[in-house]
Amino acid sequence: MEHPDRGHKGIRSDAEPEGRKNQDDPPAGAQGCNLVSGNTYQGIRLLGTRNVARNNVVGLNEAGTAAVPNNSGISALGSELEILDNVISGNTNGGIIGTLLSESTIRGNWIGTTTSGTGVVANGRAGLLLSTDADFVTLEDNVVVGSGTHGIHLNPGPDGVMTAVQILRNHVGVLADGTAAGNTEHGVFFEGWPRTEVVTWGIVDENTIAHNGGAGVYISRDGSDGNRRPRSSDAGGD
Repeated sequence: MEHPDRGHKGIRSDAEPEGRKNQDDPPAGAQGCNLVSGNTYQGIRLLGTRNVARNNVVGLNEAGTAAVPNNSGISALGSELEILDNVISGNTNGGIIGTLLSESTIRGNWIGTTTSGTGVVANGRAGLLLSTDADFVTLEDNVVVGSGTHGIHLNPGPDGVMTAVQILRNHVGVLADGTAAGNTEHGVFFEGWPRTEVVTWGIVDENTIAHNGGAGVYISRDGSDGNRRPRSSDAGGD
């Protein structure tokens, strides 16, 4: 496998009518995947509509065992975007950073793991961050471990609105085999603001959330409109 040229951004995908797909197979180690590491800014940047980042190794060495960090792993801004089946680990800041997302899916990613999924190579900040507006975004079947701050962080900021964000069937603070690999702060953090419309219909269901340094699921504003308590196998901090 040829090592990528270490530049400012690894891969940038702008708006295209039919979208773009990087690979067809789920993560199964570095062999056969795009290796995107050592860039000054983000490893992969998705912009526009109907673009896909799939089956990439972002932030690791060729063996998939140690960090060769990008500043951030994958950043995304747009609608109908898909971030699927990537290994995103060892980056200086966040693993996945989504801003102004709508009708998008983040599924099946291993965030903070080795490519084998049996070890931890932490991202420096949140494993998965949604900021500003997010509408009808689904985060499902991801493994999010070892993050320098929160595992999953929803932060609308003072002017943003988040609607129908679903967090389903993720492993947060534990590897897929159940091994403890906690995130430093909260497992899932809804960062609220003093407005009732900040987060509506936020659903956290059927996740495994454990061994995190803070709460399993923490909502920073009491009474945030429409947020349900999780139905998870373990939503505790220990």
